[in-house]
Amino acid sequence: MNRRQATLALFSVTIIWGWTFIWLKRAMIVADAHGAGVLGATLFVTLRFALGGALLPLFPGVRNATRGRAVWRDGALLALFIFSGFLFQMLAIAQLTPDVSAFLTSLYVVFTALLLAGLLLLQLALGLTACPTASDDDDAAADDDDAMDDDDAMDDD
Repeated sequence: MNRRQATLALFSVTIIWGWTFIWLKRAMIVADAHGAGVLGATLFVTLRFALGGALLPLFPGVRNATRGRAVWRDGALLALFIFSGFLFQMLAIAQLTPDVSAFLTSLYVVFTALLLAGLLLLQLALGLTACPTASDDDDAAADDDDAMDDDDAMDDD
């Protein structure tokens, strides 16, 4: 793929991605008009995931990568989080304009990076507090020597 084809592909994906917010907004308006509300949002997200799941076997790399219970267990957990995120987005799009929803969705990348940075800092802080340093060992050894000197002084009495 040359640079022009890659740019055209990226542009196409961006147009399709942006258009989905308009489509979702219209779908939610129709669902609300028929009284579907939360059920309509849940149905849309469920159908979206079912369609994606039905298309996955078409890709040979996916077929080979989905062997083993751990893959399915971890995949189900991730799917639960992603399903919840899409469901909340569908419920919110009924109250927001498509452009606001698209903007907030694009912030997933920023929030993910900030969350990861926070988790890494927490992990680093926990690691630093749990590991004694060489100077701590030297101080402990010096305290032991002082205690021994005090014991020797008491024995001399």
